[in-house]
Amino acid sequence: MEEKMGKDITKILVECMLDKILQDSRSSPRRLARNLVDISLNFAKGRFQKRFLSDAQEMLKNPESAYYELVSDQIANVDRKHMVTFGMNLGYNGCTVGAKRIREIEAEQNLNIPWSLSLLLDRERLLINPDSYCRIIEQGRKIGIYVYLFFLHDENADLCLPLIE
Repeated sequence: MEEKMGKDITKILVECMLDKILQDSRSSPRRLARNLVDISLNFAKGRFQKRFLSDAQEMLKNPESAYYELVSDQIANVDRKHMVTFGMNLGYNGCTVGAKRIREIEAEQNLNIPWSLSLLLDRERLLINPDSYCRIIEQGRKIGIYVYLFFLHDENADLCLPLIE
């Protein structure tokens, strides 16, 4: 119980810190990008996390990096709550909690588990049996997969909204 409580407190602290950083970000989106990477690198435990964040840190040393424009656009046009939710889902749930669970299962069962799944959504399948995709996501979450990339053939994005929730 204490370990779960500790994890909940860690998640709350990270989420509050992220929200505060994003709240103060409008004045300097470039500094925001660098600070988020630097802070994340301090908390990174796994070698893949450290490598990814070190690469990101290196890219942000270039003042002409396209990522600065991307961050500026995001700060100007995306609701802060949505950015916090996305960041927590991808960074904390996907790359921290999920990655830990994946590593545990891989070690126990001597197999490889991806940290993300790409799903090509079929309109007919979504209409006839929408729960089939939900079951895939539920099964993935049990083994630590929290990151899903959805691809649609047509413009019926509203059909995948229940999956995103």
